[in-house]
Amino acid sequence: ESSAAMENNLFLLRFSAGWVYSSMLTVAVSLMERWREYDHAISCLKLLLKSPYCPHRRGYWWERLAVNTEHSKKKKRLLSICCKALDDTTISRSHRLNLEKRIQRIWKPPQKWKAIPDKYQMMKSIRHPREIFIQGRPLKKTVGRKSCFIGYDGSPCSVEKLSLQFYKLKHSWEGLHCEGRVFVTIYGLLFWDIIFCSDIPYVFQTPYQDHPLDLCTESFYPSRREMIDERLDQILNAKPGNPASEDAVSEDEDSSSLVGMIRSAWKKYHGIQCRGVNWQQSLDILLIIATCVGGRVLSGICGILARDFTNST
Repeated sequence: ESSAAMENNLFLLRFSAGWVYSSMLTVAVSLMERWREYDHAISCLKLLLKSPYCPHRRGYWWERLAVNTEHSKKKKRLLSICCKALDDTTISRSHRLNLEKRIQRIWKPPQKWKAIPDKYQMMKSIRHPREIFIQGRPLKKTVGRKSCFIGYDGSPCSVEKLSLQFYKLKHSWEGLHCEGRVFVTIYGLLFWDIIFCSDIPYVFQTPYQDHPLDLCTESFYPSRREMIDERLDQILNAKPGNPASEDAVSEDEDSSSLVGMIRSAWKKYHGIQCRGVNWQQSLDILLIIATCVGGRVLSGICGILARDFTNST
C-alpha cells in the first residue's frame, strides 16, 4: 500500500530512504569537486540523474555535470550533456537559462548543427528589461560588510534604499524592498482555499501544518490543475477594484474584483499561519500593488508560483 501511494503521489518520495541517500550523495559531489575528483563527481551525478528522487535538484545536477565535464577536459561531451539537460522538462527556467548560456559559450562551428536549434534558445523569447543606471556616492567599504552609500537625504543607506529614494525624487513613486514577499502573500490569499484543499490525499497529516506536504514539490500543480487554471482565469479577467480604505468602499463592491478577492481572504483567514503569507504586511499596500500590476500580470506571477513555488520564492 505504501509503494502504491508513492507511485501515485510522488511528493511522498521525500519521506523515503532513497531521498535521504540522494541528498547525502549531492553533498558528497560538492566535496569531490572541492578535492578536484571530477571523474568521481561525474559518476555520482549520472547516478543521481537516473534516480526518481529529488526532482527539484535535477537542474542543479545537470549544471554540475556540465561544469565537471568541462573541468575534466572532456569538452566534446559537454555539448551533448547540455542538450540532454535542456531536453529534460523537469528543470526550472533559471537552470535552463544557465545551460543555454553555456551552449552559446562553447558553440564553435562546425559542430553538431550549423546553427543552434531554436529549442535550445529560450532566451531569445525573453524580452530584456530597460536598464536604468543610478549613481551613488559610496562610503568607505569594510570587508565582510554590505556596501553602504550616501543617500539623497544625506544619510547612510543601502543600495536598495538608494534606489527607492531615486524613484521617489524623480518619479514621486513609493517603493518597497521585500524580495518578492508581497506577491507570495497575495498568492497565498488568492489561492488559500486551493492550497488547503482537503480533497488531495496524504498532503495533510496533522492539523498543525501551515502548508500541504506537496506545496514545494512538482506534484502541487498537477494534482490541482483544474482548480488552479480556473482561479488564474478568474484573476486574469477580474477588474482591479477600489483599493481605497474599507470605510470609503461602497457596500455593493464587486467581490470578484482583485481588491474584493484579497480583502475577503484577508478578513476570513487573518492570523492563520500559511507558508509565505506575511500578516505583518499592510493590507492597503497589498491592495494598491494588486491594482497597479493588474490581473494579467498577477495571473502570470501566481501561475509561476503555483507551478514552481520553491524556485520562485
